[in-house]
Amino acid sequence: MLIVSLPILWLAPRAHQRWVGLRSLAEAFRSGLFIALTDVGPRAARTDPIGLGERNESWFQRAFSEAWRQRPSVAFDALTVAELRRFLAEEWIEDQIAYHRTAERRYKHWRSVFRWTIAAALLLAMSVAIIHASGLIERRWFSHILVFLAIVLPAWGAALAGLREQGQWSLHEERSRSTVRRLTLIKHRLATCEDREGVRQLGADAQDVMVEENLDWSGVIEFQNLEVVV
Repeated sequence: MLIVSLPILWLAPRAHQRWVGLRSLAEAFRSGLFIALTDVGPRAARTDPIGLGERNESWFQRAFSEAWRQRPSVAFDALTVAELRRFLAEEWIEDQIAYHRTAERRYKHWRSVFRWTIAAALLLAMSVAIIHASGLIERRWFSHILVFLAIVLPAWGAALAGLREQGQWSLHEERSRSTVRRLTLIKHRLATCEDREGVRQLGADAQDVMVEENLDWSGVIEFQNLEVVV
């Protein structure tokens, strides 16, 4: 079993880094369409409009910068304000709001699962210890089982607590909740915006919210990796 675990421990960090990179690249391409369409000016007229970093950093950052430079030009003025406003609200902002609402519920669910499972393990361990200490169980084989459970259950609870902290469910949940709140406010403001420059500004604001969320997510996930403890 230990021999099988060694390749996993060697491959896991590389797979983790690649997954983070691919997710960030996908986020950049997804938002890139809307950023190019709104033509938000100096705030997005950089080689890295989604906020992934400079050219000399990671492969996915360089990949998107190269694709961004070769993007086709978009005639922003060809769209009416109503068309652009509806497209941004329904196809971009509302999509992200729905995603983060689902993510918030998922993080809340897992946080609750871990909390109650750890509490159950603690309660069961205390019950086993009390039963064993009472001496009411005379059968030797059952006494051995109680001793085994008294040792295993606290260790299992501690492992679950470690996994809970590793998952950072509360942090992810709060980040998604904050993103939903901020994007919903932008969507409401966008619904009443009548001028082209206002739509541009709100598009830039939505971009900033998504960039901030993505950077916060990356900052947490980057350190959620398997490591060999020596």
